[in-house]
Amino acid sequence: MGDIRQSFFTSPQINGTLAKSGLFLTRLLVAGLLSTWGLVLFGLQALWVLGAAVLGYTGSEVVLARLRRGSPSRIAWMESLSGGLLLGLLFSPGIHPLIPLAAGVFAQVIIRWGFGGSTGMWMSPQLGGQAIAMIAWPLAFSQWTFPGGTILGSSGGVDAVTGGTTLSYLRQVGLSGTISRSPLQAMTASGETHGVDASVTEWLNRGLLNDLGINLPEGYAGRFLGFQGGAMGEISILLILVCSILLISRRAVYGRVSAWYLLTFGLGMFVFGGLESTGRLFTGDVLFHLINGGVLFIGFIFLPDLTSAPQTRLGQVIYAVVAAGLTLVFRLFGSPGVGAGFAALVAMILVPMLDIYVVPRVFGVQTRRMV
Repeated sequence: MGDIRQSFFTSPQINGTLAKSGLFLTRLLVAGLLSTWGLVLFGLQALWVLGAAVLGYTGSEVVLARLRRGSPSRIAWMESLSGGLLLGLLFSPGIHPLIPLAAGVFAQVIIRWGFGGSTGMWMSPQLGGQAIAMIAWPLAFSQWTFPGGTILGSSGGVDAVTGGTTLSYLRQVGLSGTISRSPLQAMTASGETHGVDASVTEWLNRGLLNDLGINLPEGYAGRFLGFQGGAMGEISILLILVCSILLISRRAVYGRVSAWYLLTFGLGMFVFGGLESTGRLFTGDVLFHLINGGVLFIGFIFLPDLTSAPQTRLGQVIYAVVAAGLTLVFRLFGSPGVGAGFAALVAMILVPMLDIYVVPRVFGVQTRRMV
């Protein structure tokens, strides 16, 4: 019985080419890169939030280890530190530090250790901690901090101001077929872009893109660099792509899950995403919806995590498609900006069932139909 129990709860990465220490070191590096850029954009505000999340998450790990009459190992320290940073990256730097602190305690005690630690987690502790915080303090998530001033341009020395996210702004202006243009065009026309965006876009169009015969519309450059409202980890699209290459190349995540998730979501948004702006099918702005709402952050960092995704290839495909479908539904009909995280949580809850019923066929064994 002991052998069966141990094999059932064995971490999935035990069969991979990357040892546990290398796995968590890679995730720590990714979390460190994203956190550093958050500190660059938001300064001390980001430091308070990240520090509170790490304190709640890692501090709970130390307390639980002491209760078990032990101490965290070097690998456990790396896992806790990276997990705490990733949790902090799910919050806006303008939020009260007690909220990520409480979320860190809940994520560690209830989600991570509720069923036996990292090998028995039933969902991502970070996403679960953020979800419970959003339910407990909904007003704290109604305003998000913008780096370097307002989304209308430079703030003249102000470090950051608060406002709604891009998706919440579009929902407020009521893009339901009354504006016959794409969401990004509506944002740009109303001045809802950062001042950095215009400068970078003009520089690119005059230089590299001009030689290639490409004209980049305004609104994309600022979002790729992180000059938009949202959680600290999801705003810099360029850095997320760099981190995704690192994670996939090191096999620290299942790249198949990310590919199917983004492909399915992108296809769905192309078909139905244009209904809000043009009122017609097959007119959705796929790139706009991919770089907003945390889709890339969830799709590359959390959803394909080795301890959260199914173990079989078919199970991973089903898992990714379900998450993408839920993200699409939440994006179109739910609260703006929270669809990707909640969709990932629902898909993660289905993982134990997928691991049981979606199993690979055993070579040389013929199944017999019961009459």
